[in-house]
Amino acid sequence: MRDETLAMFRRSPDDNRGTHIRRPFTGLGQGEDRAIRGRDCLEQFIFTHIIRGYQVRHNLIHGSSTSNLSGFESAHPIREHGNAFHLIVVNEVFVVLTNLADITSTDDFHNFSVTLRRFRWIENKSMLAIISPAKRLDFKSPSTTAKHSLPVFLKESKQLINVLRTKSPADISRLMNLSSNLADINYQRYAEWKTPFSPENAKPAALAFKGDVYLGLCADSFSERDLTWAQNHLRILSGLHGLLKPLDLIQPYRLEMGTKLETPNAQNLYGFWGNKVTNALNEMLSKQKQPILINLASHEYFGAVEPENINARIITPHFKDLKNGRYKFLSFYAKKARGLMTRYFIEQRISSLKVLKKFNVNGYYFSESLSRGDHWTFLRDRPV
Repeated sequence: MRDETLAMFRRSPDDNRGTHIRRPFTGLGQGEDRAIRGRDCLEQFIFTHIIRGYQVRHNLIHGSSTSNLSGFESAHPIREHGNAFHLIVVNEVFVVLTNLADITSTDDFHNFSVTLRRFRWIENKSMLAIISPAKRLDFKSPSTTAKHSLPVFLKESKQLINVLRTKSPADISRLMNLSSNLADINYQRYAEWKTPFSPENAKPAALAFKGDVYLGLCADSFSERDLTWAQNHLRILSGLHGLLKPLDLIQPYRLEMGTKLETPNAQNLYGFWGNKVTNALNEMLSKQKQPILINLASHEYFGAVEPENINARIITPHFKDLKNGRYKFLSFYAKKARGLMTRYFIEQRISSLKVLKKFNVNGYYFSESLSRGDHWTFLRDRPV
């Protein structure tokens, strides 16, 4: 069998008709993405060339439209110029492009030998979005996924918890401008906060937060693939945790970034986090071909980022609604719109600014005239 060349493909979000390769494409990182149509096709995988030496054994049914793959996660039949191909995902890491026309004997079925270059999960990482957390939490509803990860700054979180544990309920009330009831609740939360985190005592952040942004995000309804993609393209800023991945486990807490909590080395949380959040974002952005940061966080939380030190272009969307004949920033709707755009970003696997500008969920549309540089304005004409 001849070696096949693997390529980069992207599912066309607006076309769910038949399955075929729109245009042939060979090589890695050469030119723009090419799309595979079809709801069940692979979404934004980077493929590399097959190299000899790695033995992959599987069972293929010759001439059939599907593959029975032992030990493989999934197989996706496609066609190119009338030839049958299969894209085979191995543990969400390896991908094999197999031309069934080249398989002519039983030996081919059982001795199909290829080498695959192993890569870190990079899935066409051309953008990263950031959002704020929420004060309202939901730890009663069960998690919709078994997937989870751990925050990268747990050591720093423990330091902040230790400081908060020195505060009385009255101290917490004054520090955070809370009612005595809420101060008591958070006093208890700090006392009960403990590591190690596990699915039994914690919940993924994107599923635990339930504020206005998360009404638009509606992470509970994401598919497993959506959550996996979000894990690599979305970050949540946090007063307690600095920076969270969507599936990072968290326990109940309240600590807004603007809180003037003094620690041994800082006067507030901005000073405490210093350049840690910026450095962590840069680490993610460094893996992208064209680093772009989509800032969907509030001004308070984006204050933990040092924009001048971010090694990427920063796009900041703004949302305005029509009220009394004028377009205005309306807090609830703007926050929900940030969540809606984040969901759009995830579901459509956005990898270009041109597509991001097409955001039109719930009546919003991009305004060229009101946008200034990388500060983009989206309007909604529905009177509020």
